Amino acid sequence: HNLWLDRFDSHDGRIVGVVMCCLGEGCQRELPYSTDPRMDVFKRTFDLIEGVEGSVVECGVRRGRSLAMLALLMRAEGKFRNLFGFDAWDAALGEGLENNLKLLNDEHKPASFMSFKDAEGVIATKLRKFGLSLSDVNLIPGWLHDSLPETATGPVALVNLDVDLYQSYMDSLTHLWPRLSTGGIIILDEYHEPTEWPGARRAVDEFVAGLQPNSYELREDFRWYLVKR
Repeated sequence: HNLWLDRFDSHDGRIVGVVMCCLGEGCQRELPYSTDPRMDVFKRTFDLIEGVEGSVVECGVRRGRSLAMLALLMRAEGKFRNLFGFDAWDAALGEGLENNLKLLNDEHKPASFMSFKDAEGVIATKLRKFGLSLSDVNLIPGWLHDSLPETATGPVALVNLDVDLYQSYMDSLTHLWPRLSTGGIIILDEYHEPTEWPGARRAVDEFVAGLQPNSYELREDFRWYLVKR
């Protein structure tokens, strides 16, 4: 299929991303999730990393909705990149969650209370909606402080950081920042909600405080994100 992306203003003025797929001559249809605001965030981010080499990484995959969006955008980009998705899955089963862990999945149940096997099935279903499969992604289960140092991602161009909590943010930044290519971006999903996610905001602020001032930019455009300089 030939894929392309465009944008339009909805009736209420909110900008949303539109993903179109050409299924044959004169045939177009809108793909799943095209009006999800995250698609627009990811599309803008891909525009910014157009000339940046490296893999795409998501920490906090859960049920794979945003991972599927990233996989589709990678295909539309037409550049070979590896896609890695990290989440605790089995490691979190039976573990207590911190009080500020929000329930962030389609069924409003604790996403971490899902086995890796079950997650693979749910993610495979989402990917199929985009004409993709599990072979298009590398799913890495386990706690981030274990899985990230053990996984050879190579240079990284883009990270979608959606892990909610202080330690998960700190582990992700500690292990992925050294791999981030110059011009690479880390999307900070919870940074814009410090009241709801104080641990995420604190981890980012503490981490960047230890960096050289000219080595990064912390920006708020369409979303809060870090750029490596």
